[in-house]
Amino acid sequence: MSNVVNQLLETANPYTSVAKDAARLAGKWEKSGLLEGISQDGDKGNMAILLENQAKQLVVEASQTGTGGTFTAGTGEQYAAVALPLVRKVFGQIAAKEFVSVQPMSLPAGLVFYLDFQYGSTKKPFVAGESMYGKTRIPSKESMKGLDIIIFDIQDVGARFYTYISAMHNMMNICAELGISFLVLDRPNPNSGYIDGPVLEMEYQSYIGMHEIPIVHALTVGELAKMIKGEKWIENSEKLKLEVIKIDNWDHSKEYKLPVRPSPNLPNQQSILLYPSLCLFEQTTVSIGRGTAFPFQVIGHPNYDNKSFSFTPVSVVEERKPKHEGSESFGIDLRKIKVKKELNIKYLIDFYNKLKNTDSDFFGKYFYRIAGNKKLENQIKDGISEKEIRSSWEIKLSQYKAKRKKYLLYKDFE
Repeated sequence: MSNVVNQLLETANPYTSVAKDAARLAGKWEKSGLLEGISQDGDKGNMAILLENQAKQLVVEASQTGTGGTFTAGTGEQYAAVALPLVRKVFGQIAAKEFVSVQPMSLPAGLVFYLDFQYGSTKKPFVAGESMYGKTRIPSKESMKGLDIIIFDIQDVGARFYTYISAMHNMMNICAELGISFLVLDRPNPNSGYIDGPVLEMEYQSYIGMHEIPIVHALTVGELAKMIKGEKWIENSEKLKLEVIKIDNWDHSKEYKLPVRPSPNLPNQQSILLYPSLCLFEQTTVSIGRGTAFPFQVIGHPNYDNKSFSFTPVSVVEERKPKHEGSESFGIDLRKIKVKKELNIKYLIDFYNKLKNTDSDFFGKYFYRIAGNKKLENQIKDGISEKEIRSSWEIKLSQYKAKRKKYLLYKDFE
């Protein structure tokens, strides 16, 4: 089947609308054998659309990593051999009828989830599993029953507080306990090329900071998975059967532009590059553009003194009840700046100094969870310079850099 799938992938056009062409697509994908067992023409067409969408995404990602939009005997074919049959297996009974617009597997729309598909009677071919985004962040043992392998195929953005890696940690932990293999389909890190920020102090560990790493860690999810296992950050780490499928034609010195948003409030490359620096404002009274068309690309507050730029947050699909909803906020427009490879704390220091006299509650209750320590808030309040703040990170950053070297799968940026 792999040769047929390869041919189908090579001819997939990422820019062609397929919504009105289900019958043609069904004829195309029947050659792969992936439509076997679907009797209704409508269901075949819907499943063909799902497969086509997944194939297009594989082609787009191949072009982003320099493989020219074709899949050879390397990583591309490995991805295709896993992704396409899994689409057919998981969505065969329900999604083909109801969820034709579902995104390709590598592009979660803000939800980190897994599917627990269990095969028993012909009436119940699989059971949808539990969400790992919300109240249940650790899957139950019962929901994992009968699984042989968990596949992690999610695009991270390279910041400690981006919680996809926390979901990965929790899943690795239960896989180690239950003897389930864990496979990572690795992805480029769009914020690689530098390491910066305070290393997490483990007494402040939370779901938005689970690992003793800096804010910008310069690891892929595959490398981080190896570190989690190697540093014994999960129980029974020695029992975990971990495998990482590496990326072709990428290393830590190369820029990677994501073809689509990795989550609803990171709509473009500029927001992704600014995210590590601007996320520090999440536990302050300052808005970073949630509730606008440009989240994580602006900074503002109704009382900021420079009135040359403003925006007004409103409730939108991506963000209900944003900070300062309906109030004009003044601040800084970062949409067209060239983002430097550094964690920018100048913005944070500047906004605190300009708002501290009118906003005594500038820092939120849980700012330390994002910062990874309680020092940063106190340093800024005490008027410590940026240079002195950065110097306070140096010892732990040096230790982290040495540790990181042991787990690299790709050529480093330095």
